[in-house]
Amino acid sequence: MEEGKYACLDPRGRTPEKTKIPLKAPRLAELKGKNVLVVMRESFPNLMPEVRYQLLKQVPGVNAVWWDYDTRGGLTVEQAKEQKADAAIVGVGY
Repeated sequence: MEEGKYACLDPRGRTPEKTKIPLKAPRLAELKGKNVLVVMRESFPNLMPEVRYQLLKQVPGVNAVWWDYDTRGGLTVEQAKEQKADAAIVGVGY
């Protein structure tokens, strides 16, 4: 090896190829009259309540349903259907 040059590995590693799954649900034209689940995790104790507040403030007629992931558990498709959810806003983190 030449002086002043070092052999090393990229600390980021190699990212494996992932299969992309296209979103199948069409976007809602508007939120008025819709049930929107706002899913809260402990990692966003200030953000998600503000998201819900702003949603209620800025979108007349929206029903912003609170879902606390840490007390109710993960939100499944079946649970979203039971809540008659039209959309969900999920804060993921850590």
